[in-house]
Amino acid sequence: MSLSLTVDDIMDKQFLTFSADTSIPDAIQTLHTRKYFGACVVDKTGKVLGTLSEKACIQFYEDALHGRLDRPLDDIKVTEALSPDFLTISKSLGVVQAAEILLQHPIRRLAVVESGRLIGQITCRDIVKAVQRIGQI
Repeated sequence: MSLSLTVDDIMDKQFLTFSADTSIPDAIQTLHTRKYFGACVVDKTGKVLGTLSEKACIQFYEDALHGRLDRPLDDIKVTEALSPDFLTISKSLGVVQAAEILLQHPIRRLAVVESGRLIGQITCRDIVKAVQRIGQI
């Protein structure tokens, strides 16, 4: 992989996000329809609040099936299922460094921020595509 390639060169600039008031069922439906494994949750200014994964949503469905919720699933917002393990990076970071971060942490995506606002994301899949595009490892 070209050592000069940056996150900005390969990051997804048209990405799925959820607002803090999105319900778990709505998020699951969107993830399923768009074939995503997860997405960032942002506030009204674009600041990343965390990441939402399918796995976290499934936990709420399991809890609902077993009667462990204190309210209807439709009333539970994505902010209650955010992963505490989200990381943000700069668009100027090298792709090799981004890959190393993804390998060192149990996460699938990195939020790319500028001036505190989400401007993109990079996933393990984006790095794999970059390697294929360049044609070298």
